[in-house]
Amino acid sequence: MSELDKELKGLRIGILSDYFQYCQPSVTKNIKKAISTLMSHGVEIIDVQIGNLEDIILAKTVIQSSEASAYHQKNFSNNFMDYGEDVRIRLDKGERYLATEYIHALEYRKLLKSQFMEAFQSVDAFILPTLPFVARNIGDTTISIKEGQDEEIGLI
Repeated sequence: MSELDKELKGLRIGILSDYFQYCQPSVTKNIKKAISTLMSHGVEIIDVQIGNLEDIILAKTVIQSSEASAYHQKNFSNNFMDYGEDVRIRLDKGERYLATEYIHALEYRKLLKSQFMEAFQSVDAFILPTLPFVARNIGDTTISIKEGQDEEIGLI
């Protein structure tokens, strides 16, 4: 048994099988390859269910855009043209979210956090891609997750 096998044996890593439906096929393929490698070194892979993952991108967008808009509000209104067009669009969008949308997104984040904390009772770590898609080309405005399913980059 190698040193790596000794260190990894008994480690329990969680995966969110449902999450892969939101990933590009090449991302899923590479994560599954990493999982296979970990298993060959004695890591136990545990499928974990976390509910409502379909809302994660929207909640992240609402929170991130709203908080960025609040932080940049004074400077943004006085120096609008100093910001790149993509940043201006995102900050402008953040100003348009309702307080109720922001609060619902925070509640959703709190729910997800509690579900993950509960899951950490049975796993030591999770293996997930950093992003559900590969790097895009400069100038692209959409990302194709699956055939016929394009996402606006501004939402991600």
